[in-house]
Amino acid sequence: MKERGNKQLKLLDKLVGIPLVFALGLLRLKKKLNPLVLKRQDLKIVLMKLGAIGDTILLTAGIKELRDNFPSAEITLLCSGSNAAITESIAGLDSVIVIRFSELLSSIREVNSNGRYDLLFDFGTWPRINSFISYMIRADFKVGFKRRKMFRHYIYDLAIEHSDHVHECENYLSLLRAVGLTINGYRPHLEVSVESLRNIEQLLSDDGINVVVHPFSGGSKRMFKEWPLAYWVELCQKLIRKGCRILISGGKENFRDAQTLESEIKRASDHCAVIASKLNLDEMCAITKKADIVISVDTGIMHLAAAAGANLIALHGPTSPSRWGPLSQQATVVRPTKQCQPCLSLGFEHTCQTGGCMHTLSVNEVYHLAVNLIDKVHPPETEKRVRPYRQSESAESTVDLAEEMSAG
Repeated sequence: MKERGNKQLKLLDKLVGIPLVFALGLLRLKKKLNPLVLKRQDLKIVLMKLGAIGDTILLTAGIKELRDNFPSAEITLLCSGSNAAITESIAGLDSVIVIRFSELLSSIREVNSNGRYDLLFDFGTWPRINSFISYMIRADFKVGFKRRKMFRHYIYDLAIEHSDHVHECENYLSLLRAVGLTINGYRPHLEVSVESLRNIEQLLSDDGINVVVHPFSGGSKRMFKEWPLAYWVELCQKLIRKGCRILISGGKENFRDAQTLESEIKRASDHCAVIASKLNLDEMCAITKKADIVISVDTGIMHLAAAAGANLIALHGPTSPSRWGPLSQQATVVRPTKQCQPCLSLGFEHTCQTGGCMHTLSVNEVYHLAVNLIDKVHPPETEKRVRPYRQSESAESTVDLAEEMSAG
């Protein structure tokens, strides 16, 4: 069963979750945290993040902070089917347990079979199911978010206000600060395996400029965060004329749209290929790390590229970069000119019905930002600089990445 964006699950979460969590909160005696607990070397800590990939990547900064505060602690992350794959690239965890909503009670039993936990941090923002799971987990002290009109905070020993006025990563860190932990200000970071770096080598040109584009967003309001197809076509054709090779990224659900974009770009040149649905998340992390430039809309891959250290251009529309932007010194954000921006915070609210603001992002602005990055990566005076591709070049003289991937 699909978990993310499932309207039936959301309705059930609201109608059943609110009275259930309220009743459970009445039954649970709230505790105070003993400061001596934080001085122990054998702490058992459980973290819960049952959300999207991008949110989980942002949490990596908090995991690093926890590991610095408790080097010898046993840290367990609870995730869901929608974000389990990215946990393979997260450092600092001792174990990961996938919560299966179709087998919820058995999943909770698996968590509790690990023994009693000292601290539980629930990083969920709106689902009441998180609160129910938190109640069922055997932990001495439980910390979670309180949001207006969400009615999900009753079972936590310590409930912290979730803010729409700070970056989501800062919200996560506020749970750690609330129990008195030292925060060093780490940025989200993902580890890339040597195997994945080896797997993506054949997809990148040694003598060209490799540009990964990710045009597709996720969530129930994804259409408001996507750039028009015609803009992507124009941008990619201009970059190809500059000497770039375009790799079109996306998930399995984006494969057909990626093929459509590829065919439109190839009306002018053959120097692009679809990698959508063909790489796992660790390989995506590797290819964004090794590519010269990544251009992405606001979605999980944008945060993945930032955490991998990519030269990133992030296209933001209805969401605010100060709330959801990439946390990387190598990232540049392009924002719309409409004054109503931003109009999305959590990603599922009512938004404007006038066609959105992504169409106000200029192709020329994005192109010139990309050229500036190219000049930094491959300065014109260096031998690495490649000549621009010409439309008259035959397909036989180029490497067909799609064929390479099929062969691999």
